[in-house]
Amino acid sequence: MRSRRMRFTFCGDQDCPDWVLAQIGEIAKLSAIRLKQLCSQVILATLSEQGLEDEVMQKMIDNLKLKQPDIVAIISALEWIFVGGAKNRVEHNKLQEELEQLGTPREHASVLSRIYRDSRDQLAVFLQNKSLRLSTLESCEVTVLHEQHNKAFVLDISIKSANTVTNRKVVMNGTNFSVLKQELELAVEKMEQYLQ
Repeated sequence: MRSRRMRFTFCGDQDCPDWVLAQIGEIAKLSAIRLKQLCSQVILATLSEQGLEDEVMQKMIDNLKLKQPDIVAIISALEWIFVGGAKNRVEHNKLQEELEQLGTPREHASVLSRIYRDSRDQLAVFLQNKSLRLSTLESCEVTVLHEQHNKAFVLDISIKSANTVTNRKVVMNGTNFSVLKQELELAVEKMEQYLQ
C-alpha cells in the first residue's frame, strides 16, 4: 500500500488521484501493443480537441473487449497523465519512474513514457496556446458628448475573442472617465516595472 504523502511530478507535486490509480490497474490488464495504439489515439484526440470519433471508439471497444464506460475512464486517465506530464514539464524517464512507483508494470510504463516523449513538445505547445487565452482589444474609440454642464464620454470598444469580434459601448461621465484613465495608467506603470 502506498503512502498518502507521496508526491508525483506529473501530478503537480501532489498525490496521484485515486481515480487515476484505479485506471492504472485497468491499464495494466491491456497488452503493451494495445496500450500503444490507445495512447496514440489519446494523443491525437487531445491535440485535436475533438475527442475520439465514434468509429475509433467502437473499434477500441471491439479490440479491447471492454465496455464503453471502462474505455472512457482509461482514456481520461491516459489524457490526464500525458497532459499533467507536459504541463509540469516532466522528462519522459521521470514519468516512467513515477508510473512504476504507482504500480504500472515496467513494460506499460515504458510504452507510456515513449509515447509521451514523442509528443511532449506538441502537448506543451498545445497547452501553452490553450492556457491564458484572453480576448484582445481590436479597437477603442472615444466620443465626447456635451450635455448641458457636463461632458459624457462614449467608449466604443471592439473585442476579439477566438474567432468573433464583439462590440461594446460604455458611457461614463467625466469623473469616471478620469478615474478609469488614472487606473489604466497605474496598471501600465506596474506592468512596466516587471518588464525591466
